[in-house]
Amino acid sequence: MSASKDIIKCLETRSDVGYYKWLPDTHSFPVSGVTLRQDVLVPMFKRQGSKTLACELVREPTNKHDKRAIAVYVAEQKIGYCLEQELDYWHRLFDRVGGASTRLVGTVVLEKQDRIFARATIQVITKLD
Repeated sequence: MSASKDIIKCLETRSDVGYYKWLPDTHSFPVSGVTLRQDVLVPMFKRQGSKTLACELVREPTNKHDKRAIAVYVAEQKIGYCLEQELDYWHRLFDRVGGASTRLVGTVVLEKQDRIFARATIQVITKLD
């Protein structure tokens, strides 16, 4: 089974799968900055519709606007960021569950109104050694 399938199965079953350990931390939030990423979201929406997609949070310590920024990726494409007022929560979670090997993954739902919007639900998965 591929890593992405293991991750999705881990999220769906809320249990350990392969090298991935599911943890019971879950948080839902609107993805910030999606209005600036319509070039990525519009084609993604056309391909996927309002289907729920897998996503991952990635720290961006080299971000020139905010060294604490945490980006939201879908299919290896950045679609936006975690909200600024929630960064403390996410950084504490990254630090608590294991640093570099930690993956904060979940799902994102794309919705179309006058533009494409995204809402992410993140669950914590730690890759086991």
